[in-house]
Amino acid sequence: MKPHIKPTNKQLRLNSAIKRLPFYSGGAGHLAGTKHSKAWGDYGYVLNLDFWFFWAMYKRVGLAKGGIERPADMCWLTNPMVKRGDKQDGEQVQEFEDFAERLDLWPNLKELDYMQRVGHYAGLFIRVADGKRPDQALEATSLDKIIDLTPCWEGQLTPNTLDQDPASPRYGMPISYTYQQNGVQQTGQRDGNETTTIHWTRVLIWNEGAAGNTIYGESAMESVYNSLIDWEKIRGAGGEGFWKQASLRAVLESLPETAGQAPSDEEMDSLIDAITEMQSSFDNVPYLGGMKLNTMQTKIDRPDGFKDIVLEDIAAGFKWSAKGLIGAQEGRLAGDQDSGLDKQTAQSRRESFLTIMIKRLLKWLNDYTEFDNNKCFVEWSDLMAPSDRDRLENADKMSQINERQWRVSGDVVYSVDELREITEYERVGMDDLEMEDRTIEEEEQVRPDDAQEGDTVS
Repeated sequence: MKPHIKPTNKQLRLNSAIKRLPFYSGGAGHLAGTKHSKAWGDYGYVLNLDFWFFWAMYKRVGLAKGGIERPADMCWLTNPMVKRGDKQDGEQVQEFEDFAERLDLWPNLKELDYMQRVGHYAGLFIRVADGKRPDQALEATSLDKIIDLTPCWEGQLTPNTLDQDPASPRYGMPISYTYQQNGVQQTGQRDGNETTTIHWTRVLIWNEGAAGNTIYGESAMESVYNSLIDWEKIRGAGGEGFWKQASLRAVLESLPETAGQAPSDEEMDSLIDAITEMQSSFDNVPYLGGMKLNTMQTKIDRPDGFKDIVLEDIAAGFKWSAKGLIGAQEGRLAGDQDSGLDKQTAQSRRESFLTIMIKRLLKWLNDYTEFDNNKCFVEWSDLMAPSDRDRLENADKMSQINERQWRVSGDVVYSVDELREITEYERVGMDDLEMEDRTIEEEEQVRPDDAQEGDTVS
């Protein structure tokens, strides 16, 4: 229920005076000009954001969820391959593939990617059956003793003690983390309420945008948080406005001859009862002595212009096309152009941030298990590679060019091998086909005994 508060003139004057104080901006004066130093306060933007703001926005706003997950979904459209050897002819490491398959590595890393994009970081809790408590440092173990990989939100995996030794390569980094199993679920959740301490050697941190010795990166929603608030304002105000418009709220207006006579409490109660009864049925008509019944008429303008501005800013902050975020496309050409840019962004992210994170995992396996990451590299498929349909369309255009050139000069531009290369189909010759030669006598032996001359044998 919305509170119904009628402020006094004294309160209004006090609020106006407070808002004119120099410190009202709360330290956000550098975010606005001197003319509108309290702009962020008027707009309702949050000055200090933490993980819980981002998590709540991700959980409650569809556009925020799309901005987090759609770019990650494109990056994880296919799983990477861990190979060993030269980049040209490296072979997949079967030992690692078995490890990844047993522990559902790639789905877990995709979920971890979602989490770190929402917060400033996320952690992968590596559960090892080594007979030690999680707060004890991990020592040499084996791949088969790794029993589970658990992605953790920033809100459920928080730094505990820090390395305070300036000579340490991990100076300023956490020595241990406090892990709460129920994490960021509902407060009424009854399972998994225990809290434990985890040593840093049992955790891998993913933190896109981090610089230097810190676990804190940048939330993908931080630069677009204000616009996401505006998006909710437009959506919520539109829904509320149309609801109020449909409710047709009644207004009592005094007639000129009774304007100076206020109705008594009993008369007002009777009028309200009559109006309520009228609105409960189409057939009810009230009698209003000395009063006139009007309805409040409001007009709701289409907020398309404001919506487009907000959506463009959100798309720019997420580094993803607006049509890619909301799933709408206007014509194939526009959709292909947007999709092409999104694929370029995803491919770049694959080969930079995600590759670095997977290399961290390979190094961790090298340090704590028998896995050898020497000459291992991460290879992704090319998201920009043309589809089967695109390749066939290109081959068709090349054939048309050949046809026109043949009519003009009696020669062709592209050879058959070049056409097959563009479609990625290998040419099959008669020598490559396995033909089974049979003599007439051998063929007769294959036929059933009851087959008569002229019968069809299948």
